[in-house]
Amino acid sequence: MVRDHSVLTMNATPRTTDTVKWVPSTGDLVVDTASKGEPVGQVMAIDGTEVALRPLGGGKHWRTSTYRPADLRDELRAKLAEVNRRRFLSGSAG
Repeated sequence: MVRDHSVLTMNATPRTTDTVKWVPSTGDLVVDTASKGEPVGQVMAIDGTEVALRPLGGGKHWRTSTYRPADLRDELRAKLAEVNRRRFLSGSAG
């Protein structure tokens, strides 16, 4: 049985090499590898090697210079956490 992996490859993580570093664009999702829990943020600005990020659901912005591209698993984890946060804040149980 052949499986269709097109959904996984559409969001493939860009590869980096020793000579070329991936540079995100505004709007890209990145993982802050320096912070506990490796939060996912949306790039709001780029300043040299540092990026300004915001949480997917809004909130306090932060900056980091240690990051990597978010893959599909990271993106889904962040979106699910945001859905759960909103449900918790609204008090709905289901």
